[in-house]
Amino acid sequence: MSRADMECCSMECYSIELDLQWTSKLGEKLQMKMKMNILIKGTFIAPSFRNPFLFSAIQTISAPFHSDSASNHLSMCQKISTLDDAIQLFDQMTQRQPLPSVVNFNQLLQTVTKMKHYSCSIDLFKQMTAIGFPVSVYTVNIVIKCFCQMSCTREGFAIVGYGFKRGVLPNVITFSTLLNGLILEDRVHEAERLFKKLIKGKLCKPDVVMYSTMIKGLCKVGINDTAIGLLRLMDERGCKPNVMTYSTIIDSLCKDKMIDDALKLFNEMILHKGILPDVVTYNSLISGLCNQGRWDDASKMLRGMEYERISPDVITYNILVDALCKEGMAEDAEAVLNIMVERGKVPDLVTYNSLIDGFCLRGETKKAKEIFDLIRIRGLVPDVVTYNSLLNGYCKNLEIDEALLLFNELTEKGTKPNVVTYNTLLQGLFLVGRCKDARELFNEMRAHNHISPDTFTYGIVLQGLCNNRQVDKALSLFRLMGDSELNLDIVLYNILIDGTGKCGKPDIAKALFNEISTKGLNPNVRTYNVMIGCFCGVGLVREAERLFLQMEERGCPRDCVTYNVILQGLLKNEQHDTIKMLLEEMEGQGFSVDASTCSMLLDHISSGPLDGSLLKLIGKLVPKEAKEALDDALQLFDQMTQRQPLPSVVKFNQLLTAVAKMKHYSCSIHLFKQMTAIGVPVPFTTTIVIKCFCQMSCTREGFAIVGYGFKHGVLPNVITFNTLLNGLVLEDRVFEAERLFKKLIKERLCEPDVSTYTTMIKGLCKFGINDTAIALLILMDERGCKPDVMTYSTIIDSLCKNKMVDDALKLFNEMILNKGILPNHSVRDKARSQGPRFLPGEAKNNRPSMQSWQMMMKLLKVLSFKNPNFSFSKLASEIPSSLTIIAPFHSNSTSNRKSSLFEKITKLDDALQLFDQMSQKQPLPSVVKFNQLLTVVAKMRHYSCSIHLFKQMVAIRAPVDLYTFNIVIKCCCQMSCTRDGFSVVAYGFRRGVVPDVFTFSTLLNGLILEDRILEAERLFKKLIKRKLCEPNVVMYSTMIKGLCKVGINDMAIALLRLMNEKGCKPNVMTYSTIIDSLCKDEMVDDAVKLFHEMIIHKRILPDVVTYNSLIRGLCNLSRWDDAVKMLREMEDERISPDVITYTILVDALCKEGMAENAEAVLNIMVERGKVPNLVTYNSLIDGYGLRGEMKKAKEIYDMIRIRGLVPDVVTYNSLLNGYCKKLEIDEALLLFNELTEKGMKPDVVTYNTMLQGLFRVGRCKDAHELFNEMQAHIHIPRDAFTYRIVLEGLCANHQVDEALSLFRLMSEKKLSFDIVVYNILFDGASKCGKLNIAKVPFNDLCARGLHPDVWTYNAMICGFCREGLVRESKELFQKMAEVGCVPDRVTYNILLRGLLKNGQHDTIKMLLEEMDGKGFSIDASTCSMLIDHISSGSLDNSLLKLIGRLVPKEGKEAACLESI
Repeated sequence: MSRADMECCSMECYSIELDLQWTSKLGEKLQMKMKMNILIKGTFIAPSFRNPFLFSAIQTISAPFHSDSASNHLSMCQKISTLDDAIQLFDQMTQRQPLPSVVNFNQLLQTVTKMKHYSCSIDLFKQMTAIGFPVSVYTVNIVIKCFCQMSCTREGFAIVGYGFKRGVLPNVITFSTLLNGLILEDRVHEAERLFKKLIKGKLCKPDVVMYSTMIKGLCKVGINDTAIGLLRLMDERGCKPNVMTYSTIIDSLCKDKMIDDALKLFNEMILHKGILPDVVTYNSLISGLCNQGRWDDASKMLRGMEYERISPDVITYNILVDALCKEGMAEDAEAVLNIMVERGKVPDLVTYNSLIDGFCLRGETKKAKEIFDLIRIRGLVPDVVTYNSLLNGYCKNLEIDEALLLFNELTEKGTKPNVVTYNTLLQGLFLVGRCKDARELFNEMRAHNHISPDTFTYGIVLQGLCNNRQVDKALSLFRLMGDSELNLDIVLYNILIDGTGKCGKPDIAKALFNEISTKGLNPNVRTYNVMIGCFCGVGLVREAERLFLQMEERGCPRDCVTYNVILQGLLKNEQHDTIKMLLEEMEGQGFSVDASTCSMLLDHISSGPLDGSLLKLIGKLVPKEAKEALDDALQLFDQMTQRQPLPSVVKFNQLLTAVAKMKHYSCSIHLFKQMTAIGVPVPFTTTIVIKCFCQMSCTREGFAIVGYGFKHGVLPNVITFNTLLNGLVLEDRVFEAERLFKKLIKERLCEPDVSTYTTMIKGLCKFGINDTAIALLILMDERGCKPDVMTYSTIIDSLCKNKMVDDALKLFNEMILNKGILPNHSVRDKARSQGPRFLPGEAKNNRPSMQSWQMMMKLLKVLSFKNPNFSFSKLASEIPSSLTIIAPFHSNSTSNRKSSLFEKITKLDDALQLFDQMSQKQPLPSVVKFNQLLTVVAKMRHYSCSIHLFKQMVAIRAPVDLYTFNIVIKCCCQMSCTRDGFSVVAYGFRRGVVPDVFTFSTLLNGLILEDRILEAERLFKKLIKRKLCEPNVVMYSTMIKGLCKVGINDMAIALLRLMNEKGCKPNVMTYSTIIDSLCKDEMVDDAVKLFHEMIIHKRILPDVVTYNSLIRGLCNLSRWDDAVKMLREMEDERISPDVITYTILVDALCKEGMAENAEAVLNIMVERGKVPNLVTYNSLIDGYGLRGEMKKAKEIYDMIRIRGLVPDVVTYNSLLNGYCKKLEIDEALLLFNELTEKGMKPDVVTYNTMLQGLFRVGRCKDAHELFNEMQAHIHIPRDAFTYRIVLEGLCANHQVDEALSLFRLMSEKKLSFDIVVYNILFDGASKCGKLNIAKVPFNDLCARGLHPDVWTYNAMICGFCREGLVRESKELFQKMAEVGCVPDRVTYNILLRGLLKNGQHDTIKMLLEEMDGKGFSIDASTCSMLIDHISSGSLDNSLLKLIGRLVPKEGKEAACLESI
């Protein structure tokens, strides 16, 4: 913090005056106040300062105190372990005659203070003064320390004055304590002023503690030079600094990266002052050195510690571990941890968190997980930082399943995820293309009250959607954000522009780019780069060049990327005019070309459009490290081409392979073209070139090279086709790869080898087509091609990802037992250290490969999660050697026994096992059995698994019918994949399965679940118009539910009428849906009419849901009689109210201020056997809080815990609101602390409530601190209401300057203001006599697009009247009518008082007549002033009658009128 900042800060605080005259006057005032309290109350009351003492409720415990000796008393103080013991001892001491000495009381106070029960110490001090007990300077110092520790240093100064009056003079400890208190409250500038006053006025002689305290304060705000200056002053004044003094400055210098200065001071301390450093000093220096990468100096410092026999503590080791991990040396960090343990230091959670993060940064998640497990073994509990570090590692390694398991564990363990947790997991899900899971997680995040997505979150989601080609969804999300602060971030625009450009939507990208300036944002270099790339991608080169030139005009410097993007665009679109100029510009600015640009330039030079003279210039622009390797290769190629005779094709092929391995694929192709130009034979070269094209996602060109080879007599071999197949798979053209593969086999173009099959299997597994992949594996066997470990690993990995673990296990065992694919020797030792021995009958020299081992570990993780008792060794011992992929289904049971199998299924594994058995039977079971199994799985909500089983049924030609299709369609709809449901309908048509009404009802429900109501409506109309099916009550009810969901009640009722016309009788659910929607829209009379129609005309009996909707609607409109009638009707119909019914009543009664009645309802509820839930209790707490009955509200709060419920943030907010409204702010603060201690996250409502309460009682400093704490929380957004509370609170406490500073800060942050914010400022400024502050923003309102309202004018008129500017106030009053802002009753009263106050009586009568005409009344203040002016003769008596009419009716008998 700079000195200027401290000057601003000091404006918030009072001026500290501590000379003898000040303290004497303060003492006199306090003495007078105490005497008054004695006279009024008859008892002595201890002094009460600006903030009241916080008293503890202390019960007297009668136990004899048998000791007169001070030593016995001291031993008793030492035995005190709890607050109750201390209070009991104090009570005993106060009852003794004579009273113990002040020393004994001081010892007791000191004991309580050491327990950090500061408020209790103060209360005991108060009781000491009440019984007239003498106090010493030691007593006063203890009490001052307590106040300072509670951030109440003002009261500490008041205690100094109180001590003066009692003859207790402050000493150096007193002033050191006060200085420390000011520093704890960040009032360093005031502390500095007090310190200077102490020295200048010679009020005390500062000792080393006082100097060190002041130095600590200066270092706290980074004023290191002043701190060093104070250190020098200590020497001059003969006060020797200690190690703490030096350590404080050294630590501050290290934090500010001034390590050399810190080392100089360190050497001075040791060599010149003879002060030996301690572990704190060394820790500061080691941390600073490690942070700057000065490892040698850090090692020297550690050796220095050893030499001085100073043992490193946990913090020392933590510093080293963290620094090593950040440098990527996690193994060294682990070695440090081992040394730490050997030396008897216990690592804490910070140590382990650093180590986990270190291994994750290196991608060694397995090692990180070992450290994570070690934490629990050590008895520590991982926190959210631990989980975040490990999640980050998993996500970066694309181990997303492990990340999700860990995330679930986090929530199950009761740890609250924070915004970093969600951001990390979202990034991981999008990286692996699991957009649906990411969207679900994002929605879950937004549903959490205590976790709000930040700008970084939205950036991740938008980037992820764009990267996965879901640009429309990204744009929808962006528009949904509206004009919030999050929307005003150039990074988000960059993401969207880049995404739309890459997806071939340049118009949308351009519109977004143009929108940036309208939002007051400035495009940065990234914005221009992506926009230029977008234009180049669609051939709009002129637009790209225009933007390129615009960058310079708008002061946005181009970077290396800009030039590379424009160059690639120009080359791609055959625009070569400015290429040379751009390359020269790049050279001038020190930029380099990237690999892609370089390759394209070389291609264009070799094909002719670009001049070969550019090669030299391009050579200068290639990065040094890449240039050296590529230059060597190109130089060698040139030498080879100049040799006569030419080297063999093998040499050229070796060179091409080397360049391809450098990933310079285009350069390899360029060299190939040169080879063909000079006539080098290319029999095997074509395969290298084809591979290069495939790696560049240009497989079409690869096929062209095959044709080129044919022309030159080079026939493709199996490697060629393998390469082409791999290229197609890389480009996600799996179906084309499949066709090519079939063609190779059918036409016998080549004999597929293991690589061919494995490549094709990889492609099928990539798209989850596991059944075809397994069929291909079987085909390999039939054709005599033995699969290898990679083949099996690919399928097993895919099965695991699709949660088909049992199938994966069976395949795994087939690989080991039937195929004999076992571990090899090279990785055996490592494998033994990583997992159990599990392979049955393994030979000594035949061991599994690393791929097998990694695959086994993956299976182990999945299975151990599902079954903690699972063991590979146990499983292997039970498997017969004849086991194949799928075990046969052996059963001779009766049909009844088969049916019972479905009833016994309780988990997914059982269902999958049964399906495998059924699918192996010959003949296959009936379709009914398969349908029963699918239904069971769907009921478990394993929808994706049901769909997968359906696919397998189709693959094995199992029978399917309409019921089967309906189950699958329902699963698709429940997964929000209704499009796929329609695809299943189409597939059914091809199979001859015609959809029925249930099919279409399911599809309609799916569309409604996805909020696609209009599409559902179109489908419904189409069904009726084309008579595709006859809608039943379910279909009508589904459609009505959709219409009510979006509030189209009239159309829903029309559809209800249509049902009757079509002869389809509605049921209770149909009516209840519409009734509930009408009640929510406050159309209760219409709802009641429909209710009666349902009962009387349709003879449909309502259920509890129907009654709940009506009762809620009636209660919300305060129609209690009707609500009671409805309850009686329920009783008559013998429909028992449920928990929701009672909760509705409790909530409604509480909102009406009838909390006692609400509690009576709760008691009835309990009597009738209904268990109240948390919502019920929250409503009741809120009801008592609104009435100010906080004792009763607290009783309900305690009852929640007795009932075994856990209060949530809503519970705390309701109770806090009650305390704050009743101005019991200390109780509110205790409750707020309890909330955070219980691990709950306060939300924005919590902070707003607390801020409002603190400002009401004038505790602005505490409110400031709380507001800063709120701003520090990332997951708690400040809303407009928060800023209003803070501004209004500051203004109400006459801190208008601070309010204005906050307002300006809001402006700098580009926060949106409404007129209410301005009104608060204007009102505060006018009431504090600072109208000039308000004038400028008032005149700027129109320019900001805001229109003053009546409150605005009232505040300004009031301000003008206070300043005596009557003419201006009249002009403003007249202006209100001109601009269409109608004056209200308050306006007239303000203007009348202003005119009377300034002796302006001309328009009084006219204004009063206007008020009479508009039906306005005068308030008490205006009435009183009018009467005073009439009695003094300033106004005519004839106005009395008019004034009488303007007095409110209820105030006619008031004293005001009596005086008339």
